[in-house]
Amino acid sequence: DKRIEIDDGLKEMLNSKLNYINEHIKENIEITVTYFINDSKKSGGKYINKTGIVKRIDSVNEYIKFNDNDIVYMKDVIKALEESGLRDKVKVMVGGAPVSQEYANEIGADGYSDNANSAVTVAKRLLGK
Repeated sequence: DKRIEIDDGLKEMLNSKLNYINEHIKENIEITVTYFINDSKKSGGKYINKTGIVKRIDSVNEYIKFNDNDIVYMKDVIKALEESGLRDKVKVMVGGAPVSQEYANEIGADGYSDNANSAVTVAKRLLGK
């Protein structure tokens, strides 16, 4: 498979959904995340689906943990974007109560917001709107 490009509208929708999940983490919302893994031996890679309930967002150790204890590291998302040559084509936002502006700066995120309402403003600024 080849990685598909997502447009600005879809990026904005995904950021909105992530902020909602973070703000409602105690409600045990089940989500499915689809992510792309590059194949180091050949061109392309594959898509992986991860379905589960977000248990915790740990900004100190920089990961998102699901109820089944699977972990996605936030820095790895940015690193994967850099390695795939997509980092300058997308904007990365982090936020919510467990995350700070300092942490966003540390991992190289483009934007930070502590709530969904201001996240919209940040997203629009990042997208030049």
